[in-house]
Amino acid sequence: MVDWPTDIILNYMIKKPKIVNKNWGGEIHWTNNIDYCGKTLVLKSGFHCSFHSHWKREHFLIQSGNVRLALEKRLLGQEGIGEMVFFDLVKGDCIEIPRESWHTFYGVTDSEIIEFSTPDEESKRLFPSGRNDMTVWEDLVLKTGENYK
Repeated sequence: MVDWPTDIILNYMIKKPKIVNKNWGGEIHWTNNIDYCGKTLVLKSGFHCSFHSHWKREHFLIQSGNVRLALEKRLLGQEGIGEMVFFDLVKGDCIEIPRESWHTFYGVTDSEIIEFSTPDEESKRLFPSGRNDMTVWEDLVLKTGENYK
């Protein structure tokens, strides 16, 4: 067993997570380094995150609640936006978001989502996060996707 000096443990290994408040809930960043990023997304019922895309790869685990995901069917390097598909995710479901795929989550109920990804980076956004009825959100996703084909 390694006998780590106490100052190394306290200063480098034990940290408090970074809390990022969002209008749709918030993010608890428990790690973000040059290799990977880990966070908990707290999504409020009736709210959605922005419709966005980025180079990083994401893996999600629904920790609690019920989430509707809009995800683009995309081929790497494809121009414009591909066909949008919707998934209903519940506790225990996992999904991978491919690089550059447009996506957004909607909180059907209050939900917690575990995210593990390549390092965090800035996203391209087509519409902002907010609060909407689910059918209004779905229509917005589909219309926005059609406008960018």
